[in-house]
Amino acid sequence: MLKLSGSILFRAEHYAHIPLELHKRRKRRPVPDDATMSTSSSPTQLIHYTYEGNFQLDCTSKVLSCRVSKKTSNNETNDESSSNNKEQVNVEIELDVTTMHPQGGGQPTDHGTISSPESSVTAKIDKVAIDHETKVVTHAGTVNISYSSVSFEIGSVVHVSVDPRRRRLLSECHTAGHVVDAAMARCDRVLPPTKGYHFLDGPYVVRAVQNKSWFV
Repeated sequence: MLKLSGSILFRAEHYAHIPLELHKRRKRRPVPDDATMSTSSSPTQLIHYTYEGNFQLDCTSKVLSCRVSKKTSNNETNDESSSNNKEQVNVEIELDVTTMHPQGGGQPTDHGTISSPESSVTAKIDKVAIDHETKVVTHAGTVNISYSSVSFEIGSVVHVSVDPRRRRLLSECHTAGHVVDAAMARCDRVLPPTKGYHFLDGPYVVRAVQNKSWFV
C-alpha cells in the first residue's frame, strides 16, 4: 500500500476478480423523465442508471446529431475519384438513449459499435463522453468507409452495442474499489474518499487521512 501526501492509496487490482453480480446491491440514480426526447438539446437516457439496465449491452436509439471529419494529408486531392476511396472517417454521434457508459467518476468509457440498418454503416466507438450541462452523450469513433458515404441521418434508428468483455472487466475493477470500502468499514476505518481511479492500467482508491503518520 502507498501513502500520498496525507492521503492513503489502496491498490485494487488484487480484488478485480469480484463477481459482477455484486453491482446489483448498489442503488441506482433515477433516469430523468424527459431523457427520451429526440431533440439535440434533450438529455440522453442512460440505461445503465436503471437496475436491469446496468446489465443491458444493446439498445435501439435515434440519432440526435452526427459530425463527420477526416484527416487531411499533403497529397490529398478533392477530386471525385479521391472521395470514393475507402478511408477511416471520424464520427461523433449524439443519441437519445444509450447503453454505453460515458467516462467519468473514475470509470473509463465503454467501447462498442453503433450500426445503421438503413445505410449498413457501422461505427466503432472508442470514446463516450457526457456534457454535464446538457446531459447529452456523444459517442466518438471511426468508420472505415468513404467520407461521402457516411450516413447517420438525424432521426434515423440505429443499434447500439457495448463490448461485453471490456464492460465486464471495468465493472469488476470498479467493484473492487467498493470492496475496499467494505473492508475498511469492517475494520472501523471509514475515511472520506478523495479520488477513485478504476482504469485497468493501475486502479486505486485515495482517501483523506487526518493523522498523516497513519497509513496502510
